[in-house]
Amino acid sequence: MALKDGSSAYPLVDGIPVLLGSERFVPTGSPDALHPVPGLNDPVYTETHEEEIEYYNAAESRRVNLAVNGAAKAEYLEGIIGCKNIAAARSFPEPDDVWIEAGNESLCLFEAYRHLAPVGGKTFMQIGGTGSHSVKMLLAGAERGFLLTPMIEEARYALCLAEIFGVRDRFAPVVGLGEQIPFKADFFDSVFSFACFHHTRLEYVSGELYRVLQEGGKFAGTDPWKTLLHTIGTRMLGKQERDVHCRPITEERLAALERWFPDMTVNWHGPLLRYLRLGLQKLCLDFLPKSEPAMMKTMRADDFLGLLTGMKGGVIVMMGVKPDRNSQPTSKN
Repeated sequence: MALKDGSSAYPLVDGIPVLLGSERFVPTGSPDALHPVPGLNDPVYTETHEEEIEYYNAAESRRVNLAVNGAAKAEYLEGIIGCKNIAAARSFPEPDDVWIEAGNESLCLFEAYRHLAPVGGKTFMQIGGTGSHSVKMLLAGAERGFLLTPMIEEARYALCLAEIFGVRDRFAPVVGLGEQIPFKADFFDSVFSFACFHHTRLEYVSGELYRVLQEGGKFAGTDPWKTLLHTIGTRMLGKQERDVHCRPITEERLAALERWFPDMTVNWHGPLLRYLRLGLQKLCLDFLPKSEPAMMKTMRADDFLGLLTGMKGGVIVMMGVKPDRNSQPTSKN
């Protein structure tokens, strides 16, 4: 895929644009040839290329399973499958038993969705993952939906998902990085990332979010928060997934977002029961109820325990709005 001015080109894989700077082709003698293409040792690309592509590109087997078995194998869309009338469910994100399938992060997802609502007629981007949130936004009435992921197999999975749920004509996956979002400024009404920001360099992502959002545009993200219990638990039982630059959010990393979105809201959830459940799951001993209503109740109980003990939660919801230009921050160093 070449740019209109012919200055550079990017590969297309199965119709999916691969818009990574490290994949850019620059013709000899063109003006862009004077500017070196970033190498894979560039810190922006390090996290993506060292281990994550190999790890997350394993989504191919899940895509084949989805293509063969259809909606029954669509992860995180179980409630949508059981909804007989999608039009009646456009009270998004309610009822939560239709729109929310997030296990230990169910309450966080509900908060994030509620912040982004209403989504009717809007242009939405999901950062990271296999496109389930973008598909749900389209089913809830969004005009256009995009997935931005550095993993080609996640993009392929997302295309299959959109086809199955009848929103392919309004959906497009793009291979790219949150640190260098390959879209023009002021393009999106809303952006969402579910448990993916902690795999990124937020000092780069934050400014990119601000750039691509329209004035009044909203972003939301849910991610693990760095706590003492997290440190102890991972040392004893290991991480939920192997070490693919999974770094829970800290005050320092959160500050990068707050510099661009000074009025953003941050909510903490689940400092105790969440880790108990994760530990039981690691040991294959999880006997607690797994329905979404039960998960929501467990998280609310966990929040109450957090208040009693004075502990911040193990997972956070970050929600912000891009201010109009008359009130934008004066310094973004």
